[in-house]
Amino acid sequence: MNKVNGYTITEDVFCNWEQRFVPDYDLLFFKRKPDFVSAIQIESISKDFYTLDERTSFGTWAVKDANYVARVPNREFLLWDKHTQASCIREQWEIGRYLVFPLPDMVDLLEGLSEVEQKRALNLFRNGQTVYYHPNEELIMIQGHSWTLIPIDTKRIILRNYVKYWLHDHALFSTLRKQVNSLLVEKVPELAPYFDRFPTINGPNCLAAVATAIIGSNQLIYEWLHPLDFERILQNNEYKKGSFIEIQSDDVLVWRKEYTIVHAAYALDEKYLFNKHGQTMFNPWQVLRASDVLKNWKDSSLDIYRKEIK
Repeated sequence: MNKVNGYTITEDVFCNWEQRFVPDYDLLFFKRKPDFVSAIQIESISKDFYTLDERTSFGTWAVKDANYVARVPNREFLLWDKHTQASCIREQWEIGRYLVFPLPDMVDLLEGLSEVEQKRALNLFRNGQTVYYHPNEELIMIQGHSWTLIPIDTKRIILRNYVKYWLHDHALFSTLRKQVNSLLVEKVPELAPYFDRFPTINGPNCLAAVATAIIGSNQLIYEWLHPLDFERILQNNEYKKGSFIEIQSDDVLVWRKEYTIVHAAYALDEKYLFNKHGQTMFNPWQVLRASDVLKNWKDSSLDIYRKEIK
């Protein structure tokens, strides 16, 4: 098994990441309607236009100032003339779409490979015609067709380095005293297998992680749980919002912005929370200090829910 910041990446996780990292097509974004490809006006698309895998691969939430989007198979992109390809890659970089890297960042993704292996990998990406050249600047866009050319060991190096963009914490559970570890595992055996582990797919969110603890079953752990369904689970399991000052074991912490739930975590005890910071496969399930999670979400309004004792 491999670890990043102490978080475990299992063989199964690696295999799934390799397949989901980038599809054999692109989501390409444009400020103006292009005349060389069919594109849809972004303001007209529905909320479920992007799949969860697309959101993670192309970072749709990070795209700024784009008005049009197109799904373009790699084979079609490769038929475009070099100028069109280059200008398109440049625009993806400018508007913040993911998987477009300046050369220094691309070299960082290859850290851990020998110099010869790095050059080989860069040449494979370059020969895949996914490069924009400009004086003193080179942008490399990772696409599905070039990803298939990369050796498996190199893919895993890239993925291990790429996941660091998503991680701002270090795994805590394995560093706790054995007595504390045993108590937490005994308390929530349905959560224990997921402590400081990555999911194999995109989608599992913080609400599903908390719901797993509430219902005492892992049937929801890999789900993307809707906030309304989450609130229904709180209600059905007799959790009530209160003006609590101190966190207690089994409390559910819910953060909102303008009355909309943006995050939730489950109190394993007074000091530690079960947490997941996002819905991507690069966001692990975590055991974190409550103080750290509170600090991360300090710009949102916190409500504490506690199970009624009858």
